[in-house]
Amino acid sequence: MKKFFIIVKQALGILLITLILFEGCYRLYILDFYNTELKELNKGKLNTEKVDFLVFGDSFTTSNTYIEYLEEKTNNKLINSASSGIGIQEVNLFASMRVKEFKPKKIIYQVYLGNDLLDVKNLSNIKKLSLSRSFYWYLSDYFISLLYINKRLSFGSNEFRRSYIFDEKYAKNKYSNRSKLYFLADSLYLHNTVMLKGDFLNRYNIWMKEIEEFIEKSNNIPVYIILVPHCAQLNNKYKKRMQEIGGEFPETAKFTTIEYPFYEETVKKLRKYKSVTILNPLAYFKKKDKKEPLYYANDPHLNNYGQQVLGEYLEQKIIK
Repeated sequence: MKKFFIIVKQALGILLITLILFEGCYRLYILDFYNTELKELNKGKLNTEKVDFLVFGDSFTTSNTYIEYLEEKTNNKLINSASSGIGIQEVNLFASMRVKEFKPKKIIYQVYLGNDLLDVKNLSNIKKLSLSRSFYWYLSDYFISLLYINKRLSFGSNEFRRSYIFDEKYAKNKYSNRSKLYFLADSLYLHNTVMLKGDFLNRYNIWMKEIEEFIEKSNNIPVYIILVPHCAQLNNKYKKRMQEIGGEFPETAKFTTIEYPFYEETVKKLRKYKSVTILNPLAYFKKKDKKEPLYYANDPHLNNYGQQVLGEYLEQKIIK
């Protein structure tokens, strides 16, 4: 038995050393770790001499998105440098490389209110979350390469591809498990993200420093930061769904207002950068959602119509 524990200890030691070394390589970005996504999202476009927009973002930007809409409706050339599941910390690892490579006229950075502050620091709730989930989220706050490793090894299912995502009718038992997990960990996480309350203000301040670093890497190229709202910000229909799966919203009026605290503070903080424009499509989304839902019934991502509406909004605001 003693020999067994010695072997386990040695194996864990080797695993930890390997992880530390990989984390160093990842943070130094000695390889283009997201080159696979770049090639997949830009087939036949990477040799384009004239690039009008270089786009950074997460899963809202990676497939069947507003980028395709803008390319079809305008004569602009867009390079999609997004990757699902990443946040501003990861983007800053390769942003300079992409800017130097493509020399875009303008840059778009897509923010999502639903989880961008969780990319800075994960939720924690040892009483309600499994030990494995709690440990993974805790460890990934320090080893940001874990998300990349997890993605490449495809641990767990790709929730966004599950068939219920495309169901037209909402059902509590079918709603996104990830969303339920977030609310289980902290029922106020979304409210506090939008309102910049409690520890989410601290997360925001860290996020803002990363955003400013991103802007510095843009070499004075015009940067458009588009704040994609969570569906619960649009109306009571979506908010009630979030409440049914565990969310709490004590300040509903301010939470759903057009000029919510996250937006107001971002405008205030970035006003010093003349090359930066903050875009808030919430009013436009509220109006369009009255005609037809912009978000999936059982997932907080934009559906195909929602992506089209986002494309229309950007066309009006930045395509000239």
